Amino acid sequence: MKIKSLIIFFFVIIISCKENVKSLKINCYRKVDNMEIIQDTISIISWNLGYAALGKDSDFIVDGGKKILPPKQHEINKNANGIIEFLIMNMADIFLFQEMAEYSLFKREINLLDILSDCLKKYTVVFSENINFNFFKLKFRVGNSIFSLFTPSKTIRYDLPLDKKSIYRKKQKFHFIISSFEIKDSDKQLIVINIHLSAFDKDAIVRMRQLQKLKEVMLTEYKKGNYVVVGGDWNLRITKTNFLYTTQKKYLKWIYDIPLEFKPEDWSWGIDYSNPTFRTAERPYLNNENYTSIIDGFLISPNLEIMNVKTNNLNFQNSDHNPVYIKLKLTK
Repeated sequence: MKIKSLIIFFFVIIISCKENVKSLKINCYRKVDNMEIIQDTISIISWNLGYAALGKDSDFIVDGGKKILPPKQHEINKNANGIIEFLIMNMADIFLFQEMAEYSLFKREINLLDILSDCLKKYTVVFSENINFNFFKLKFRVGNSIFSLFTPSKTIRYDLPLDKKSIYRKKQKFHFIISSFEIKDSDKQLIVINIHLSAFDKDAIVRMRQLQKLKEVMLTEYKKGNYVVVGGDWNLRITKTNFLYTTQKKYLKWIYDIPLEFKPEDWSWGIDYSNPTFRTAERPYLNNENYTSIIDGFLISPNLEIMNVKTNNLNFQNSDHNPVYIKLKLTK
């Protein structure tokens, strides 16, 4: 492991720990003319992009690998191009992205947010950062975003409970974004929540507290009569799986299940049981070697009907997660 990489890594942690949570704001990059939803079906894709730095050939130190910095610039470009190619061929009304990255020296000066914004010109773009600091030319800004064919009436950021004892957890200001969309000839709204929970908190205690916060918000919206969709990277196993793997148990200590009682009565999980959504990054990806499971997907309120749900198994070519597609019908 290079000394220079270690110095940069710990410098990032120290600086980012000083950032002010209250200064983090939603930035709406672009609005579109569609101010309300006119159809009774909605398609959504959720995808953790891994900053375009965690393709199949990458490992990551936090997951037990050796690398701190992302791969070379041409590899990140290859991952970004692969992401764009998939999105163009698999359009949806709404995209929920996690681990989106802006320009950064640590990301080989590649601005993934701008690249996707240029690609998806007809979409409203909302971005909210987990990490945001700027020290001279040393910039690092990553987070979550919602791309939609409709301009939301409002978008709100909810900060989630964090593990205050951990420097790494202070670094990542985990939260979820809520976009509210007006529906034509209806007094109800479509509420879309982009979620990204913590990952390495001890015994998943922080994640359980985060689930409690999320549940309060989504039930409040549903009680108003609204349609509610929660999608993203839960960092908890949504369902037990039996995909083959040889990953050692020491790299799986952070894997926990979502409690059965978390799902409200009559709500539905929108997941594809046949394909994994993520892989561990203790080493570059090898089929049936890295541990894989389902931690990405959707939770749907009872007034929405799931018409189709599919995980596009890309074999983690350009990210350590696979994209999940869902099509929903707004019931009367």
